[in-house]
Parts: sequence; structure tokens; C-alpha cells
Amino acid sequence: ATVAVAQQGAQQRYVGLQLLNLNAEPDYGADIIEQSVGAGANLVVLTIYWDEVYKTATSQPDWRQPDLQMEQIARLGIKAGIRIMLGRKAERLQGFWTPNEIMNDDLGRPLWGVYGRTCFSFAHAPTVTKAQSFLKEVCQRYNAYQSQGNILYVTFVNTPTQELGYHYETELNGDYKQVYPTGFDYSSPSLEAFKGWITQQYKRINKLNYIWGTKFTSLNDVRPPTTAYRPLPAYRTRAGKDWYLFSHLQLKNFIDQSIRTIKQVNPSYKVVNEYGAVIDVQAAVRGTIAFKNLDENADGTKVHNDLYWNHRFI
Repeated sequence: ATVAVAQQGAQQRYVGLQLLNLNAEPDYGADIIEQSVGAGANLVVLTIYWDEVYKTATSQPDWRQPDLQMEQIARLGIKAGIRIMLGRKAERLQGFWTPNEIMNDDLGRPLWGVYGRTCFSFAHAPTVTKAQSFLKEVCQRYNAYQSQGNILYVTFVNTPTQELGYHYETELNGDYKQVYPTGFDYSSPSLEAFKGWITQQYKRINKLNYIWGTKFTSLNDVRPPTTAYRPLPAYRTRAGKDWYLFSHLQLKNFIDQSIRTIKQVNPSYKVVNEYGAVIDVQAAVRGTIAFKNLDENADGTKVHNDLYWNHRFI
């Protein structure tokens, strides 16, 4: 994939390679980096996978691939971008989080996507803390490159498509042929957090039922609207708007915490929030329509593109 970056207030532009690193071999990517630089690239963005550095909770970390790639980039005299992937393969969750903390849809089915990766709930504080520890470790490891001016920006992503936010679909039983659109996150930690938030907002069940047009018997029984298979109509209701706002706040808390973690290692790190969409119909499900608020503490925004959508507004 190619990536283009223009720094605000600066004349320098960067066009280069976004290296997905789907091959986990230590020496992977060297020839691709050389070819890209030979073609005029002045930037290579590396994807560093939590579940490849730490394949299990007890294994020794394997930094060989990103170490070699960073050394090569510095040697070639171009800029590096670091993209930290916080999702994990479904078979590599033990010791990190359990099925109860995976993002779920309203049918109780887990987030499962391309490359077999899934993600934890933003509402589960212990797992969020583990993710923050990995962010910190990555930034500490490559801090010398940052101090030398070799790193252009850092981004962190969590969805199966290596983007930030909520995913817009899932695979039934992990089968890519049985994919369907849906919203997230209906996991137990998220629903408990939602009940607490709803209670603060409405105080009384009668008030909520009047505004939502529902018949819940108590605030403890309140559930967000269903989104599986046909997610978009839910966000047009008052209940759906509340669900969106709650989800937005969960995502924003995670983003702000992650940016603080990175900046605590070195305040000069430039942090970019990387989304799949912010203006098309999927942005409601992804939770990224209010990207300006999500990016309040970020240094930049990166939005993925596709020929299928009309992206003139971006």
C-alpha cells in the first residue's frame, strides 16, 4: 500500500510504502523497502504486531523483523512511520484477554475479521492496560530513532483491517464466506459500562422509556439497539444516538490514554489517528464521524481511501 503525508505548515512531502508485514519472517520486507526507495519513496511505514512480538503471554518477545526494518530505513536515510497493531489472532488470546472481553455484536458473536484477528473491548480496563504497556514498549524500543529524527509519526490500530475504532462487520464462526455487517461493542464489559452511563444520563427509567419509545422495566434492563445484519437504521433512533455517543466516549478515552502513553515516552513523537472512514456510510458503525473530537490530542489524521467511495470531502 502507498501512503502520502503532508506536514502542516511545512513544504516537505512524503510519499512511500505502507508495509503491512503480513509475512512474519524476520527478514521479510528488505527487498520491498529497497525497491520503494529506488522508485523515489522517502517514507516507509512499518506495521508492528502485538501478537507477533508476543505470540504467547509467557514467550520472549521477538523484535527481529521491526528491528531489521528500522535499521534498513535509517541506513537508507528516509523516514519511518510506526503502525502498532493491537488486535490479536483469535488463537493467541490466552493470557491477554478472554472471549468475554472480545468485542461482540448484539447476537453475542465475537468480532472476527480478515487475517483471523480480533480485538478487545475498550471497556475492559485490565486489557486496555496491557495494550498500553505494549505501546509504551514499542515507543521505548525505537526512541533512539525518534531522537535522531528518523521517525515521522506513530499510529496505533485495533481492528482486523488495521484501523482505529470499531469494526463494521464480522465473520460467522470465523468463516470469511459468512461475513455480515454489524455494529460493536456488545461485550459484557461494554454493556455494564453502558448501563452505568445511561443511569447517569436519565436517572429514571420512565424518562428513558419516554424519550426512547421503549418499555424497559428498570435501568438495569436497558440494552442498546440491535445492529446485526442491518446496522445503519439503528443510529437514526434516539436510542441509537445515545449508543453512538457512549461508543464515541469509550473510543475517545482509549485514544486519549494511548496518546498520553506514547507522549510520556517522548513528547516529540507525532501521533496520528488512522481511520478506515470518517464521512461515508460506514463511519457511523466505525464510530469515526466525530473524528475532530477524537483527534483533539493527536498530531494528525490519516484516513484510508477506496475508489468505490466518493471521497471529495476528505
